[in-house]
Amino acid sequence: MAVLREYEALKGLRHPHLAQLQAAYLSPRHLVLILELCSGPELLPCLAERASYSESEVKDYLWQMLSAAQYLHAQGILHLDLRSENMIVTEYNLLKVVDLGNSQSLAQEKVLPAERFKDYVETMGTLQGLTWGRGGPEASTSPSLATCPLHCRHPAPHLCVPPRPQPAPELLEGQGAVPQTDIWAIGVTTFIMLSGEYPVSSEGTRDVQKGLRKGLILLSRCYAGLSGGAVAFLQSTLCTNPWGRPCASSCLQCPWLTEEGPACSQPSVVTFPTARLRAFMQEREKRRALLYKKHNLAQVR
Repeated sequence: MAVLREYEALKGLRHPHLAQLQAAYLSPRHLVLILELCSGPELLPCLAERASYSESEVKDYLWQMLSAAQYLHAQGILHLDLRSENMIVTEYNLLKVVDLGNSQSLAQEKVLPAERFKDYVETMGTLQGLTWGRGGPEASTSPSLATCPLHCRHPAPHLCVPPRPQPAPELLEGQGAVPQTDIWAIGVTTFIMLSGEYPVSSEGTRDVQKGLRKGLILLSRCYAGLSGGAVAFLQSTLCTNPWGRPCASSCLQCPWLTEEGPACSQPSVVTFPTARLRAFMQEREKRRALLYKKHNLAQVR
């Protein structure tokens, strides 16, 4: 169950870019997690509310999410849901990664077998439970947020969001998950921030899955004026082969983020208008509403 996994993951974690577990209470039917209050917008709305933003601002948020991923992986934990909706930007531009309800312990294994997260894979084509506030651009984590009946296998039907967007190719192929699976998710989020688009055209589910498997990612869809370091980062993190992607530690040491080496000899000084990002978010909300409506109709039947 998601809330139990989140408790197991959070109870021993302490990191500035992870929402902290403050306390946990057990009743005969519920496990209640008291989490750190993380008040602020989600990552994409935080950018979209501005007139424009720069590559440097993207790098700042990227460094923070990679720092959280590096820490989790060092603890033997895969987050498995590192998307922008699970990243809250608090005051002073501090990014907090939230919602470890889908996380899994890697233990001594190099690859997490697909059967260990069967429910996760199934939700790629269905709806999943809403565990963090997503009612609009401004989202905050309540101090008593994560509550779930102990014997409830499925989330409440009235709380739902669309399936995880553009999952890593190895998940589609049933090959299992590795730390680089989280790196793919970070690459997807970075691509969205630098383009206002998904990496693979989302005209239809089958076309998307085919594109993901074949690595049909068009960097030409990104904003004009990206630095060479930004392009290289996207190419490496969105590699179809998980073993071809860098680990979180290597990402943090790449010249683009450290501002060293030839890749950063000509840093980008352009800014990106937020019109495309706002349009992307509006389309995403329309799809959410449609899935929400379909799900509720199915529940009535």
